[in-house]
Amino acid sequence: MALPVVRGLNESPARALLDIEPSLLAEFLVEFLREELVVQRGMTRGVLGLSGGIDSAVTCYLAARALGPENVLAVRMPYRKSSQASLDHAQLVVDDLGVKATTIDISAMVDGFGDIGEVAMTPYRLGNVCARSRMIVLYDLGARDSAMPLGTGNKTERMFGYYTWHGDDAPPINPLGICSRLRFLSWPGIWGCRM
Repeated sequence: MALPVVRGLNESPARALLDIEPSLLAEFLVEFLREELVVQRGMTRGVLGLSGGIDSAVTCYLAARALGPENVLAVRMPYRKSSQASLDHAQLVVDDLGVKATTIDISAMVDGFGDIGEVAMTPYRLGNVCARSRMIVLYDLGARDSAMPLGTGNKTERMFGYYTWHGDDAPPINPLGICSRLRFLSWPGIWGCRM
């Protein structure tokens, strides 16, 4: 017996409960960062990986608002196969915000793991080693600069298991962790950024 296909209504009370005013949520997350870093931990600086994607861009905008651009270090960490477009997009955010930025090529660090054992590096392993290597860089720069590593992952990635333990899930503060990706796709307009 075939089950009937029922289409939901576009407008429903339950769907309306999930609608969030982006500017209100952005302000909440800015205050969340201030509370977690400055009030709870006595820290005034943050460091984050800036990939050129929407998640890290939004996190960088939130951090710059919460801490001031002079207290945010955005780190581009390309691997030898990374696209130039990603670095270019990350630079747009740096230029727009005036945050401090650096680029650290993680290729040598990552390729060192490829020499372990007789099994060739698979794309899956490569992705995880890249994520964990980037986190090592962020934690080290955080220790050097007395800055808190900030996560850039969102709730959707977490729900689908699209993250690496001790990699992109490792930062102690992750402002987008409560947000599904759909909730902030329209955020660049809030900031007036050029992404």
